[in-house]
Formats: sequence, structure tokens, C-alpha cells
Amino acid sequence: MRPEKPVSHLHSRRDRRGSSPRLRDAGLPLAVLAAALGAYLATLAPGLTWAHSGADGGDLIAAARTLGVAHPPGYPLYLLLGKLFTWLPVGNVAYRLNLLSAVCAAGAASLLAWWVRAALRDGQPRFGAAAAWVAAGLLAFSRLYWSQAVIVEVYALNALLAMACLWLWWRWTRRPERAAPLIEGALLLGLGLGNHLTLILLALPCAVDVLARRERRPGWRQIGAALLAFLLGAAIYLYLPLRARGHPPINWGDPSTWRGFWWMVSGALYRHYVFALPLSHLPIRLATLAGDLARQFGPWGVALGLLGVWGLARRDRRALLVLGSIVALYAAYAVGYNTADSFVYLLPAYAIWAFWAGLGVAQAGEWLEIEAGKIARRPRYALAALVCALPLVSLGWNWRSVDLRRDREATDYLAAALEEAPPGAIVISASDAHTFALWYAQYGEGRRQDLLVLDRDLLPYAWYRENTLPRYPDVVAPAEFADLQAWLAGLVAANLPTRAVLLADPDERLLAQYAVKPAGPFYRLIGEKAP
Repeated sequence: MRPEKPVSHLHSRRDRRGSSPRLRDAGLPLAVLAAALGAYLATLAPGLTWAHSGADGGDLIAAARTLGVAHPPGYPLYLLLGKLFTWLPVGNVAYRLNLLSAVCAAGAASLLAWWVRAALRDGQPRFGAAAAWVAAGLLAFSRLYWSQAVIVEVYALNALLAMACLWLWWRWTRRPERAAPLIEGALLLGLGLGNHLTLILLALPCAVDVLARRERRPGWRQIGAALLAFLLGAAIYLYLPLRARGHPPINWGDPSTWRGFWWMVSGALYRHYVFALPLSHLPIRLATLAGDLARQFGPWGVALGLLGVWGLARRDRRALLVLGSIVALYAAYAVGYNTADSFVYLLPAYAIWAFWAGLGVAQAGEWLEIEAGKIARRPRYALAALVCALPLVSLGWNWRSVDLRRDREATDYLAAALEEAPPGAIVISASDAHTFALWYAQYGEGRRQDLLVLDRDLLPYAWYRENTLPRYPDVVAPAEFADLQAWLAGLVAANLPTRAVLLADPDERLLAQYAVKPAGPFYRLIGEKAP
């Protein structure tokens, strides 16, 4: 009987050399890792930053430093990794967490290079190195991806986990009888959901593909082992109730109870944004999405990606269907999510597009080889060099827009705020940027913990008041909470005679009731206005 043909010419040799690429193939991924990490370190924010939609950074740092519970869904995996990075003896705490993003983003780009090289090893091996370099470079130096590599956020780690899951799915499709990639992928998926729940958008098409293979469907033992591995990874969410019982200073939702736990992991606080975009805004959002692809990869990256899609459709339509479904799901989620920064959810989809662009380089190389008799050798080499230089074009094109080396807006705000606030002051904030920056100062760096920072939007939640106010027993707070403005008025009236009350953001009712004077970045209440 003849040996069964491989599923695709894009699949690498495995019958004699095992499941991993040869060690000599590691050179290019390591070069990509070094190049990407070098660019990220050169543009890394020096401390806390609000740039690139990074206002959540202060909350994540404070929660990681104190092993607390960050905003929903809690991000337990990120917080545990972040805690490890807070121990690094370099820079300030924010810089160390910025470094975590840089390492994860560079690692994901390196893994993409490995995936492209492996995918082309049989079908188009002569072009594997060039294709891998272009794919990884276009992703690493694309504007949105790079922007998340230089700040404190969860999206670079999400990109790394998504790339690892895709790579393991791809390995399994080449040798479905081997259980290891399937089990490893399930474990990583469970862990990855402990960083960002949108990873399920990648998992669903892959899972359908695994279960829909009639002739190569995994056995029940493999499926059972994979399910067990997934549950083991997802068990990282047990971190939330365990840490909440210790009442850390950052303890969103108090997930020590079942009700609080479900509120956290289901993302109830943000659920109303999901597919809530008004239909009247849909055409603009779709047009923005289409234009954003060109902004990320340039016209050349879009063209190479389309060429790669065409080539993959000829060689492995099943793989194209799975990857295309993932891209479509992420695009639908990002378009329907009703916030201004929803496009950051597209990073895994952009990683797949970069993979297609790598295949497009190989496809172009094939055509060039076919036409070799019509093109002189030197022009062919010039064209090859031009293609390999495309990531460097992206590097230069996007550098200035992502560079945060001199970004000091958040740190300057903190310096002024901590200098101006009198001892024991009550600070009432109404923005994530200000609240989380002050949390970072207090619990990330251990400064000015005498200040009571109250977030106006969180005060209606009993878990927030019960976790925050007991830490300041000398502050007089109204016992009952029926109305936010009435509660705030009672708090100010009871404490203004003995301590400073500062507004980090304007509050119309308090400003109408009290006279104020500027106090650095604050409005300081100085007494009730005369009737």
C-alpha cells in the first residue's frame, strides 16, 4: 500500500525527523526575536503611560504587585506573570511590566517565523527563510501590534498565546495520530483564557476542525486528555477567589463569593459593549477596519496577504477555512464592540494575515522561479532583496508613531498630584486614567498610601466600598448608600472640616455646591458657597 499523501504541500516533513523543526531552523526565529525585542526596548515607555489606550496599566500593575484582582475578567495569568516581572532589578515597576509586553510580543513574532518556515519546508523550501522573515517582520513592526509591545496591557501576552495555540493546531493537522500537540494546545487555551477571554474566538474554529475530521478524528482518549488539560489550564481562575479572601487593596468584584466570581469571569461590567455598536455607525466602522489593514501592513502587506490566501486556497482549503473563520470572528467582534479602542482585539487576526503574507512571499518566489528564463539573475536578486526589506520599511514608517521613550504625561501627572495632595486627603476621581495612576503610585510603588482615592464610578458597588473604606477608619462615610450624589455630599460635608477633599475630575454638583481653588491637577473644595 502506498503511503498516504500529506494533507498539504505546506506541511513539513515529519515521518523521519519528528514533530519539531530542525535545530538549524531556529536561527531565523531567534534573529526575529532579537530584532523585534531590540526595537521594542528602544521605544519602550520609561514608566507608567496613558499612551496607546494604555490607561488600564495602573490597575494591572497595582494588582500584579499586590497579587490582587484586576478589573474583569481578572486576568489571573497576566497578574502572576506580572508579579514575576516586578522582581526584575531594572527600572521602576511600570517599566518592568512594559518589559513583559515587549518580551511577549517579540516571542509571538518569533513563533510566527517558526510557523511559516515549517509550513513551507516541503512545498516551497527555497523561500522559507525569506517568507518567515517578511511575515514576522510585518507583524512585529505593524503599528497596532508594536503599540501594545511598549505599554502595560494584556494584548501582547494574548498574541503570544494565540500564536502558540495556532502553531500547535497546525502541528496536529500534520500528524493527527499524535496526541501531544492537541493536549498542549488545550492546556495553553485554558491558561490563555486566564489572560483574555477573546481567545475563545480562535479556539472554536480549531475545535470544529479537530472534531470534524472523519478519517483522522482523535480518539476518545485523546479528546478526554485534551479536555482534562483544558480544565487544568482554566483552573488558573481559582486564583481569583483565593486571593480575594485575603482582601488585597485591588479586589474588583470580591470574587470570594460565587456571585462575585461569576460577575468577574463573565465580564459583566463590560458586557453591554458586546455587539452594541449602533447600526448607523456600522458603515464607518467597516470602512475603518478595511483601511486599518493597510495602515498596519502597508499596501505591500495587503497584497502579499491576498496572494498568500490565493496560494493556500490552492493547496489546503481546509486550513484556509479555519484561519479565515478565525479572522472573521475577530473582525466581527471588534466591529461590533462599542468602544473607540475595540480594534486592539484584532491582533490575533492580524497575526494570521501576517502568516498569509509570508505564504504570499513564497508564492511570489515560485512565480519568479517559473519566469526565471525571462528575468536576469541580478534583477531577480534585487526583487528578492526588495521583498525582504519590507519589514524594515514598516520599521521606519511606524517608529515615530509608537515611540514612547520620552512619554511622561502620566508620570508628570503623578508627580504633581502626589506633591500637591495634603496628608490624609480624600481624592475623588471620575476617570480610569487618574484613578489607576493613583493606585499605581500607592500600591505599585508604595507612595502616599495616606490618601483615600475614591473612584466615583465604582462607589455604587458595595464590594468596592466594603473593600476600600475600612482601610481608612478615621474617614467618616455615610452608612447607607441610596444615591451616589447624596452619598458624596454626605462624605464631603462630614470630612471637609478636618481633611482636604480634592476632585481629580470635575463633578458638576459638587462644583455647584462648593467653592474651589486650583491645587495642581486637582480642584480643592474649600467650603460651601453662600446661598
